[in-house]
Amino acid sequence: MSEESGFPDNLAGWTLAAHPNLLDPTFRRTLVYISHYQTLKGAKGMILNRPLHRKLGDLEGIDEDQQRFASVPIFYGGPVDDNHLHLMEIGWESEPPPHYIDYSSYPKGIPEEVENPCFLRAFAGFAQWAPGQLEGELANKDWIVIPPGETLFLPTSNESTWKTLLQETSPLLGLLAQIPLHPENN
Repeated sequence: MSEESGFPDNLAGWTLAAHPNLLDPTFRRTLVYISHYQTLKGAKGMILNRPLHRKLGDLEGIDEDQQRFASVPIFYGGPVDDNHLHLMEIGWESEPPPHYIDYSSYPKGIPEEVENPCFLRAFAGFAQWAPGQLEGELANKDWIVIPPGETLFLPTSNESTWKTLLQETSPLLGLLAQIPLHPENN
């Protein structure tokens, strides 16, 4: 942890929870797993809680030998390269953070070494920050940095996962998470 910022020196493997005051519609009420982080190169991650309610098996061109992955859910991963699917294998050692393997773009194929579809996630696009951009957003308190938990990577992760996580993080954040998206409509 950096004494100055209170954040880990390397955010790879950590999760960002959007602060309830973050109003950018792309990232509002999201949980983002940071897969890559370098101070001089920026950061890359995947939004974990925006299911697209589709599975790999719904797509054309899935090979017969890849049918075992037909039940893998597809999530909106972020605004960068969102016209391609990016595959990520997430596995847990004895302690978080999870190890992450990026198999890049689908439908190049799912490597043979991926044996268990339970650890595979598909994302349409990803999130990316330029050098210094994420640090600025953290200083602005747009994000809450939390260690990842296995429940964040469940195929059922959605906006309620964000609310639950904020409630577990702090009573005040939990209260703010309950505010409706459009309170003016009440």
